[in-house]
Amino acid sequence: MIKGKKTLLTGGAIILVGLAAFIGYPKIVEFYTTVKVQEHVEKVYNLKDVTRVEYKAGDLITLEKQGTTWVNPELPNLSYNQELMTEWIENLQNLETKEIVKNVQDQSVYGINENSIMITLYDSMNNCETIQVGDIIEEENSVYIKCDSDNVLYTLSYDASQEIFTRPNDFVDCSKVLEIPEIQSIGIESTSDHIQMVKDKSWYLKDYYAIPGFLKEEDMEKLISTISSIEIKSYIGTYDDLTAYGLENPSYTLTLNESEKIAFGNVRGDSVYVRVNHSQDVYTLDQSVYISIASFNPYDAMDKQVIHLEMDQIDTITLVNPQGNYQLKFKDNNEMNAQTELNSDKIENKEAIATSDEEIEENSEVALSQNQTSEQAEQNQEETSKATDETTKIDEESQEVIVATLNEIGLNANEAQAWLDKIEESLCIQAPLQNPNIEQKEERKAEATITYQLKNGSICEIELIPYDINYYILRYNGKIEFAVNKEKVIKVFNELTNFTKK
Repeated sequence: MIKGKKTLLTGGAIILVGLAAFIGYPKIVEFYTTVKVQEHVEKVYNLKDVTRVEYKAGDLITLEKQGTTWVNPELPNLSYNQELMTEWIENLQNLETKEIVKNVQDQSVYGINENSIMITLYDSMNNCETIQVGDIIEEENSVYIKCDSDNVLYTLSYDASQEIFTRPNDFVDCSKVLEIPEIQSIGIESTSDHIQMVKDKSWYLKDYYAIPGFLKEEDMEKLISTISSIEIKSYIGTYDDLTAYGLENPSYTLTLNESEKIAFGNVRGDSVYVRVNHSQDVYTLDQSVYISIASFNPYDAMDKQVIHLEMDQIDTITLVNPQGNYQLKFKDNNEMNAQTELNSDKIENKEAIATSDEEIEENSEVALSQNQTSEQAEQNQEETSKATDETTKIDEESQEVIVATLNEIGLNANEAQAWLDKIEESLCIQAPLQNPNIEQKEERKAEATITYQLKNGSICEIELIPYDINYYILRYNGKIEFAVNKEKVIKVFNELTNFTKK
């Protein structure tokens, strides 16, 4: 009985399917018999004198021909490549259909709807012709379009109709959108950081670390070269709201010379959206350039030597540690000027002696030519030797000019510079502290101090706090940020001790 029921149900199902197929058959036949596709070749546009173009692909872009120049009347600041624009219009005018599709009941099946690309051409008499662009048929290398005629579609060769997918914005001349100046300052502002780099005699970080953050020349040359290579690739559009492009509140902004700004937004393929200065124009540039700039790390680029001062800037350097107190004092400007004048006098004296020396030699030659006695010749030789000794003495005295003292021990210019270099090179950053704010709150006593008294009256105080066997914590004018090499500091104090005990 159960088996019989199953057979009955199965048979009923077959009948229902067959009935449905029978009912639907006329509709399927009607669909395939009413739509006709025929070979058909004709011009898509028939207007000859095109003076206006409207291109709608989401946004509506309108271009007008003023004289011989194509312009955007709503955005007169944009400059278009006139040669490319003219070529594009001519290519649109030369488009030809490949096939005609008749009796279309539902155009949306072919991709023709309110979101389709629409291109309208106008002539000088305001006559117009419009096409809508539908789906691409990849296997047939074709694309559907709808012209002004109702219920009729056409196909175009996809390869031959690339112009309909080319937006007028692609013809905007971007070569002068961004003009990179001779860079004297660079600002980088991101969601997590704010960096200001300024060039004086050399590049340094401004108000970033407590220490003067001088930057390595090779790193800055690389960064500047990358920035200088920035080229705007394309113009996307001008919008009141830039949120969709990540430019309403950009996460990364580059400022050059405190005036030229480049804001970076969302990434699209191998490009990134940008805006220049405060315009509402959206452009793209190569993402690899953006990545290179955004990867810049101020700590990595910083010269790790803490102090970079010259002798003429410093009055006194006082160094204190358990071994003793040491003071490197440089002469003031008045003393140096007086010494400079003394050196000038000595140089003049040296030149005078050299001139006298030449005269004596000439006299010796004259004496010999006049058959003077050998005693006279010997006398002239002695005078020449004396003059040479005097010149040598002046050279030696010039080298022994005292320009600084180290615990009252006089130092000439070479010696003073050597000690200054040793002290500055000993203060070498090894690493940024992981938790500087915590270290800042700790009451830590310094084991050594190095204090610079500058000639302009300012003071630079460096405190070296024991951390472990390899590092001192550096407290620079009361601010803790880094650890320095302990061995280098101890070495320079040992050398100071040995020198001052001689």
